[in-house]
Amino acid sequence: MMLVSNPDQLQNKKLREWVRQVDSLTDSSDGYECYAEHGEQLKVLLNNIMIFAIKEDAWYLYFHALRYMFYILSRYDMDKKVALKCAKNYFMFRACRMNREIPNYVDTNISELNGYILNEIFRIYKEDCSINDAWMDSYMRFFKYCVDMYKEKWCYYHAMIRLGLLYQDKEMAKKGKQKFDKLDCSYCYICSHEVYLGYYLLFDDLESAEALLHNLVEKRIPVNYLWSYKKCARANKKSLYEKLLGYCLLLGKSEFFHKIFKEHGKELFGEEKEVYTSGILYHLLTGKMDQIEEDIKQAAEDLMLEKREQTTTLSSIFDFLCWVSYFSILEENGVREVKGDFPREIGIDGTDGKYQVPVLKAYFEHRADILGKQMEEARKKFSYQKLKESYKECTGGINAVS
Repeated sequence: MMLVSNPDQLQNKKLREWVRQVDSLTDSSDGYECYAEHGEQLKVLLNNIMIFAIKEDAWYLYFHALRYMFYILSRYDMDKKVALKCAKNYFMFRACRMNREIPNYVDTNISELNGYILNEIFRIYKEDCSINDAWMDSYMRFFKYCVDMYKEKWCYYHAMIRLGLLYQDKEMAKKGKQKFDKLDCSYCYICSHEVYLGYYLLFDDLESAEALLHNLVEKRIPVNYLWSYKKCARANKKSLYEKLLGYCLLLGKSEFFHKIFKEHGKELFGEEKEVYTSGILYHLLTGKMDQIEEDIKQAAEDLMLEKREQTTTLSSIFDFLCWVSYFSILEENGVREVKGDFPREIGIDGTDGKYQVPVLKAYFEHRADILGKQMEEARKKFSYQKLKESYKECTGGINAVS
């Protein structure tokens, strides 16, 4: 990451030091793993930089630091309160500083910078029940106004496709795709086009979904986008197939989920130990029950993340429904009790570090139902009940896909 082309031009000594530290921590030619490795340290540095940049009237530095703060928050180290505060600050400072101050900075790509920030705010707003329909509609109008001004129109229509998938609104998704297809996108090809996997599933075009996935895996994309494979953490077979499975869960495509999992599940998820929730579920679906104690640690962590507001509403719903499926599979296979260490504030009853599987299943389902109701109340087009049924039908018990 290069926050500014020449840190020596910054007048404030502390700003120069912090900018150099950020550049050092993110100096990697291997991709973006460094952001995960140094996420907490980078959050502190970027926050300090933004505070001092405001004091020093270093507005390009402020907005650039804000861009990378959103990146870390949305992908590696979410803190919902911080993310929503950053969004609020962007609206405030864009109105009074962006148009007036930023043109004074030479050699800066303001269009790309704004497009990226707007896209990250959309990502957070889309997934949280604190943003209701009126607020979401207002933001989408603001999003459109900004991209018309700053020229990065592709990111708005890309967002429209994603929102259409969440609501299963075919007209919204179709309009977004038609517009996006006509625009040049400077973004990573994998990140910008994997949404088409969901689009094709929405329209039951399973053949196109499989063909696109195959092309992405085999690197059959436009030559000028091949750089994406060197940078993108999603540019591998396992991540792409998991994305397709995730769209099946979102959109209720259980038959296609079973087909894909039967063909590729054991190869992709059967051996390597997983440390994230959906991967843990997929590993269990391959018939492997070799790491249950480790899995339960992640279950407890997911509950604490939601309690501390370190995740979005939708993210917690997805995770909790994964755990409902996980414990259902254990039940089907005769596992009635597991070892674990759920924090006392969670409120799950256990005895000597042992927990009943039906109790855990009921608890996660209860939490998912609460969040699902909140999300449905905020977004009238979102159906939690359809999502819940989809998880049940897609995962359906380990014997359905082994």
